[in-house]
Amino acid sequence: MGRAEQRVIDAAARQKYLITRAEVFELGGSDRMINVRLRRGRWMSIHPGVYQVDTRPLNWHAKLLAAVFACGPGVGCIA
Repeated sequence: MGRAEQRVIDAAARQKYLITRAEVFELGGSDRMINVRLRRGRWMSIHPGVYQVDTRPLNWHAKLLAAVFACGPGVGCIA
């Protein structure tokens, strides 16, 4: 696992194992990183631009947080 991926996983772990596309880029990731992990089934697309980096089922709080992330910046934080 590369350093960028580890930073993404660490950040997502603090957010119910969710990460946004913008956050992946901020942490040094790329489109290729996202696409490879989605294709291999390591990540799941929850909403456009919102990914789950863990395979466990999402609880209600994680589903709500994913929806907030999908709305984009400026909607407030509930975490």
